[in-house]
Amino acid sequence: MKKSILTIFAVVLVVLAIALFWPVSPQKPEAKKTSARPLILCRYYWPGNFWIDIAWKKGWFDEAGLKVDLIDTNPDYHRFIEEMVAGKMDANNFTLFDMLDFISRGADLVAVIKTDESCGADAIVVRKEIEKIAELRGKTIGIKTGSYLEYILNVALERGGLTMEDVILKDVTAENAVDAFINKKVDAVTTWEPFVGEAILKGPGTKLFDTSQFPGVSPSVLVFHRRVVAERPEDVAACVRVWNRAVLFIQENPQAAYNIIAGIYQAPVSDVEQFVKTDRISDLRENIQAFSYAAGMDSLHGASQRIRNFLLRKGINAGKLNSANFLDDRFVVRLKYSK
Repeated sequence: MKKSILTIFAVVLVVLAIALFWPVSPQKPEAKKTSARPLILCRYYWPGNFWIDIAWKKGWFDEAGLKVDLIDTNPDYHRFIEEMVAGKMDANNFTLFDMLDFISRGADLVAVIKTDESCGADAIVVRKEIEKIAELRGKTIGIKTGSYLEYILNVALERGGLTMEDVILKDVTAENAVDAFINKKVDAVTTWEPFVGEAILKGPGTKLFDTSQFPGVSPSVLVFHRRVVAERPEDVAACVRVWNRAVLFIQENPQAAYNIIAGIYQAPVSDVEQFVKTDRISDLRENIQAFSYAAGMDSLHGASQRIRNFLLRKGINAGKLNSANFLDDRFVVRLKYSK
């Protein structure tokens, strides 16, 4: 009897030992679910937005549990960012300047990703007889007034010893700038690619200044309404993960990515490839730096301070423009440490 009890006891000890020391695969924490509510995003022919078209084409939004509705904003960028601010979309790509301008007027917006940085895509195109910035004095410049293009023009004029008071501004959208230039309604235009190239070719014109001459002057960011970030954080996090997946795809498979964009927008692949050279697509590493606090233009905080100063000089109430309130790094930091 005693021997039988000892045998049973030994078997129990062996079973316990196996249970304690047998290697078990670590359990990954269950990912929080997305809301399954529609997420209205905007698409536009711009390198910083290419990730949206690629992710849509690849089905990556669906895989991430996001029910995305895409709005084509190509007809008029500025009209659609106004509509987004009015609540018709959940998110859109803004230049940092345009976001701050709307916040200064009461919009409650939050940037969660730096999508790209213009490094030549935005430019001033002039008649060929104008050879330097100082010669813009008294000239009529076609520009979307009150937009980030006015901010870029101001930077260029300062470099030539001029102010905004030294030129005449004619309000025209970037999309319509080429027609105004061709029809000689203006002496110069401040616009972005591909309209810069069209103005040079059809004007004919010449490029007097572009954003490659002032690194960091015009970054763009993915902007959500604050209420969307507060009510649907897992949707925003999933969107950021899709962004990162698409950007990595562009980096690792550039030709395949350019082919997708060329097919969607019926553009030559060579044009898409050249476009990306003038507007650098930001990745996760650049985002970690961009959302860090610093005074330089590599930081969105530093770039925001320069824009704030410009708005104050224009007499715009920029008291609400504390960058800590509208630059939300939680999602890119979370992505960094989830790897």
